[in-house]
Amino acid sequence: MERIGRNEPVLTLERLPLISELAMIDAAIVAYGQVSDDLHRTNSILQGLAEKDPLTGLANRRTFESYLAAVLTRPAISSPGVAIMMIDIDHFKSVNDTFGHLAGDRSLVAVANVLTSVPWQANHLAARYGGEEFVVVLEECSLEQAIERAEWLRRSVQELNIETGTGPFLRLTASVGVAVASSVSDQPPDIIARADRALYTAKKNGRNNVQVASLDIGISKAG
Repeated sequence: MERIGRNEPVLTLERLPLISELAMIDAAIVAYGQVSDDLHRTNSILQGLAEKDPLTGLANRRTFESYLAAVLTRPAISSPGVAIMMIDIDHFKSVNDTFGHLAGDRSLVAVANVLTSVPWQANHLAARYGGEEFVVVLEECSLEQAIERAEWLRRSVQELNIETGTGPFLRLTASVGVAVASSVSDQPPDIIARADRALYTAKKNGRNNVQVASLDIGISKAG
């Protein structure tokens, strides 16, 4: 029973008890241990599926929101702060319409690979926010660092070559909205709204650019 509590395999005894009742108890414990082990593996799989986007392997939206809330509710946000980047693949509907959904899926996976191969060393979480939209949380990140990293992501997406299976490689661009929280008074909906508004401005201004939201919801252009 102690092994079951530690999620360790339960093995049958080398020599079964001579008393039939004890042998039955042993068999029941072993069977219970096997069921417990199966349930533990199933729960691990379900937890993984609940935390990750099945196509890209990135964190999903729920995980992102939980992560951001945890970061922003720490006793103190260390300087320089927490930043988030919202990234949207430009004209993604036309990718699906022109090249098919398989090429669209390849595009999403390629962008996800960019988000997981960043060159900087910092605590961060990349997630698929929904559809063709992604989000990155950066801890201990100043506004200047966030802009620099957003520009790196934008250029990296622009350099991708996506196989279409029908001819030339597909080229992508992305728009990025950046917002920075520097106080524990910032709530997740606030910083998400600022980043989303900055992203909207980037798309409105021709796409394939980075826009930054100031703390007063104002928008400034970068890059």
